[in-house]
Amino acid sequence: MANNPRLARLIDLVPFISEHQGISISELAKKFSVTQGEIEKDLWLLYMCGLPGQAPLELMEFQFEDGYRDWE
Repeated sequence: MANNPRLARLIDLVPFISEHQGISISELAKKFSVTQGEIEKDLWLLYMCGLPGQAPLELMEFQFEDGYRDWE
């Protein structure tokens, strides 16, 4: 995974956001040492992925509001 830092970050984002409900985009960007734009692109990609251990049709759900994201 060292050859694909985005993939490693995507894998790490799911449990991190799940444990830190309501974290801001700017805080996520600082935590993962990337720009806010990169985090937003990552979240849009994750939005189209299934939940771990679930069927691919059971997509992740989260809300976008004023620079914050919440999983549902």
